[in-house]
Amino acid sequence: MAAVEEAVLMMRDARATGRALWDATARFHGPGYAPRWSDPDLDPAFAALCELLLDGPRAR
Repeated sequence: MAAVEEAVLMMRDARATGRALWDATARFHGPGYAPRWSDPDLDPAFAALCELLLDGPRAR
């Protein structure tokens, strides 16, 4: 059975995957981005990223 059929999230390189996740979330936790945290579009962007990161890999 293929990984997609089994709903398995496969990583070839855990370090690279971790870095990609860190980079994707940087604007939400990096202090250098603090001036942008009052942007009204930030909450919906954060919610969309969380949905992708947490729910995206799950089987539907």
